[in-house]
Amino acid sequence: MTEDFIGKGGALDEQFVAAVDNKLSAEVFSPFFTRASKEKPQLLPGLEKLKELMGENEFDKYINPIHNINLGDGALLIVTGNEQLRTILVGKYLENIKTAFNVASVRIIGGGRYGVDAF
Repeated sequence: MTEDFIGKGGALDEQFVAAVDNKLSAEVFSPFFTRASKEKPQLLPGLEKLKELMGENEFDKYINPIHNINLGDGALLIVTGNEQLRTILVGKYLENIKTAFNVASVRIIGGGRYGVDAF
């Protein structure tokens, strides 16, 4: 009877099924700096300063995978999409982020399941 729910191998065997929506399309994920250059140019001075503070390799590793950044009224909101990246940013780079964007408050959201529940 439990096989109906957990499968014979002991793991969930459910398949994700989504309704077809012709208005949606898939895009290749691009680095955050590239997207910000086009969509949020107001973030570029802060991103450039952060790249300088972190170093280019660390910036590419920890900032470019970010899903989104919003800036306003002395506060910054960062959506990373996963808890591991969030933990690294909070633990290692929080002061650099505050300095680069000249903000007093930074909120970093990790989100489980690759950010699906963070939006």
